[in-house]
Amino acid sequence: MFPLGEAVGAPGRRRAEASPSPEAHGADKSFPSARGLAKLSARGEEMMTMKSVGMGIAALAACAALAQGAYNSWTTHGPEGGQITALAVDPAHPNTVFAGTAFAGVFKSEDGGKDWVLVSSGLSDLHVHALVIDPKNPENIYAGTLAGVFRTTDGGKAWTQVNAGLPRNAVVFSLAIDFNDPATLYAGTNGDDVFKTTTSGAKWFAASTGQSYGVITAMALDATNSSVVYAATFSGIYKTADAGKSWKAMNRGLSSQDVFTVAVDPHAPAMVYLGTGTGGAFRTTDGGGHWEQINSGLPSALVQAITVDPAASGTLYAANGTNGILKSVDAGLHWKPINSGLSRRLVQTLLPDPSTPGTLYAGTGSEGIYKTVTGGKRWEPTNSGLMGASIGSLAIDPRESSTIYAGTLGGGIHKSTDGGIHWTGINAGIPNNSYVFALVVDPVDPGVLYAGTASDGIFKTTNGGKEWTVSNRQTESRGVHCLVIDPQDPTVLRAGTTTGGVYKSVDGGKTWSVLNTGLSNTDVFTLALDPTNHDTLYAGTNEGGVFKSVNGGTQWKSVNVGLPRNAVIFALVIDPKKPTVLYAGTQEGIFRTKSGGGSWTAANIGLTDTNVFGLAIDPVNGETLYAATQRGVFRSSSGGASWSSFDAGMGPNVVRTIAIEKEGRFLLAGTEQGVFDFQFVAQARPQAGAGEGASTVGGLK
Repeated sequence: MFPLGEAVGAPGRRRAEASPSPEAHGADKSFPSARGLAKLSARGEEMMTMKSVGMGIAALAACAALAQGAYNSWTTHGPEGGQITALAVDPAHPNTVFAGTAFAGVFKSEDGGKDWVLVSSGLSDLHVHALVIDPKNPENIYAGTLAGVFRTTDGGKAWTQVNAGLPRNAVVFSLAIDFNDPATLYAGTNGDDVFKTTTSGAKWFAASTGQSYGVITAMALDATNSSVVYAATFSGIYKTADAGKSWKAMNRGLSSQDVFTVAVDPHAPAMVYLGTGTGGAFRTTDGGGHWEQINSGLPSALVQAITVDPAASGTLYAANGTNGILKSVDAGLHWKPINSGLSRRLVQTLLPDPSTPGTLYAGTGSEGIYKTVTGGKRWEPTNSGLMGASIGSLAIDPRESSTIYAGTLGGGIHKSTDGGIHWTGINAGIPNNSYVFALVVDPVDPGVLYAGTASDGIFKTTNGGKEWTVSNRQTESRGVHCLVIDPQDPTVLRAGTTTGGVYKSVDGGKTWSVLNTGLSNTDVFTLALDPTNHDTLYAGTNEGGVFKSVNGGTQWKSVNVGLPRNAVIFALVIDPKKPTVLYAGTQEGIFRTKSGGGSWTAANIGLTDTNVFGLAIDPVNGETLYAATQRGVFRSSSGGASWSSFDAGMGPNVVRTIAIEKEGRFLLAGTEQGVFDFQFVAQARPQAGAGEGASTVGGLK
């Protein structure tokens, strides 16, 4: 499914599947914005693109002791859900359902969505946009991703890339499979072309006329004639009647040509339905010869998904912007909302069960999957084990460490009050599909929390997340990468923003002022405050290196000696006991200064990935550090002199952010598969001194 730019069973503790190396993911220099993962068309279309303190001492004591101190393995409980971009059901076994996610790969359920497991081994790109199942051999499944097409021949146990013939760096947004000859598939890409294979993906070839289609957002086959294929694009709808040899634009009457989705009525294949980005829904009764708008009852002109009930011709379901799901029983002439049970209503993909009338799955933009067995009269979440939430920020309550907050990419904010075992969305007042890059808790009043978002500025709650309000309009249109709060005076905050530089508030976020004098690069990814001198502040920027202020941000000076040229600084962390010692996480690894930024030296020995998105220092022993990277977590027990992998139980996972409890008892990692926590064995903790307060936490922004 083309992702929008607008953008649970018994909770057994899960060890992550050894997910694939994220090598093919590519490290962005910034987080994807709430407006999408990438802009992939010249027309300017926006593409989409925790912890448990309650674990018993006896269980912890049973963990193995290692050389640098005993520890448990990484574990996770969620948050469950996430952004669902594709759904597919096994036609022979309708209780077997597959879900593609925006960040976490593919999940599988064998009980109609009650329980899910990750099935992404070999899937080297976890950004899934399309899924199709071989109707004759449902063990064969294909996934369209940012890295082309992947195939599994064993129901998802192992995936292999099948890109021969596809352009290099092809992004596959849509797939369609020939129901008569399942070795024949069509792939819609970001490069103006439809590609075709007749060998189950072994070899692809161009199957279009070279016209400028734009992104191929969706495809559908005529249910009675597989030579007839429709391709939805941002320049309208195209049709082939000869299996891709030639294509023709079919746009008569189509007043809005930004087509997101296409569906063919299996009972009346001349009836075809479209969903567009700005014109709502359209239908044709003559196979595309002429289109008519069918928007009566649709609240929004954005229709991102549309599907036909396989058991009832003329019964349609549509996902309508942030208005949830609407249903029509008269071939689209009239629509009515069917949202009972949907808590947040940005739905991205819809899948009817072909063998069970009234059963439908809905993939949402932030809360995983909902299911109805009543034709939409009532929806229920069905996300047990579906760890698809991509975490962009973490915060631990400094007074009650079992309370944890997680900011997600597209799913707003989640809260746990039992150390990460159970999670609840706390998004009243937060815009739909918010990307939350920064979270900070007031150290005096833990009911006060601030959140920095990708495109909607800063939000504040005074009741632990029950309600949020915009924290001043001056930052509302800014992307906020990071927030720091003064522990001695929590009414003083600073925010690092996209192209807006550094803002400061001295009244708890009511008003903000700009602090950019000397800050030649105003794309600020991370901030670090000296714990012993709160006038000393460091700012890490996007391709501008590190800046330092010794007067609270009033003036800045570049401190980049020894750093790479045009360094991207994802994270900064200060040793709380030696505040002239800082570490910087960059796109070229970790750098250390012992002179408050006077000069930097590389500290990368043992790192197998140089994209370091987050850093944390053990508050008990400042020589122990943790790094969040594209290849999981790394640990140094020598002040950064050398590093080793620290991902037992997690597997190689993309880790966006990392946080450590104020006394060093546990570690949290925010990944593309939820929040992982690591419980240390208390008696094996290094005792280099008493910890006072939580360490500064960095994260990829």
